[in-house]
This record gives sequence, structure tokens and C-alpha cells, in this order.
Amino acid sequence: MIDASGLKPSVLIVDDESGILDSLNILLRNEGFAPRLAHGGKEGLEKISEMSPDIVLTDIRMPHVSGVDILAAAREADPDVPVILMTAQATLQSAMQAVN
Repeated sequence: MIDASGLKPSVLIVDDESGILDSLNILLRNEGFAPRLAHGGKEGLEKISEMSPDIVLTDIRMPHVSGVDILAAAREADPDVPVILMTAQATLQSAMQAVN
């Protein structure tokens, strides 16, 4: 998957679990994306300010800086950037908070 400029779309992956980061890195690289990894929400916030990712993929539940915080920072940097929130412990409350 290459865009019109000949570059692979960049995906910022934010998670506090190394195994998840490694798995998603391999999967997305094999699908033609250019993944950038951030271990935890604080590093995710730093990477959002450093780069302009084409897509952000983040865990909702992380200590100190949550996926909802990542969503807000990504939207502030670029209101049109797609943000995908993922979690192993989804609740109706967390889903509604993310949508709002």
C-alpha cells in the first residue's frame, strides 16, 4: 500500500505492552504500512507532536496517559487523522467516553 507520493502510510501504534507493539508492527509492516511505535501514552504524546501520522492506533487502558488522551492529542494536531482505539477490557462507559 503506497500513497500517491510513493510513501507508505505511517501508523503510530501506542500501547504499554511490548508484545502487542511487536505483533502490530510486524502485521502492519507486512501489509504495506510504515509503523512507528510508542511504548505507553507519554511516549505516544511525544510522537504525535514529532510526526504527522496518517493513522493512530492506540490502546485505551494505559497508566498515566490513556488512549482517550492520545485521541484528544491526535485530534488537536490533525482533526482529520483516523484514530482507532483498542482494548481487551471494553466497557460501555469507556466506549461512550471515547466517542464523546
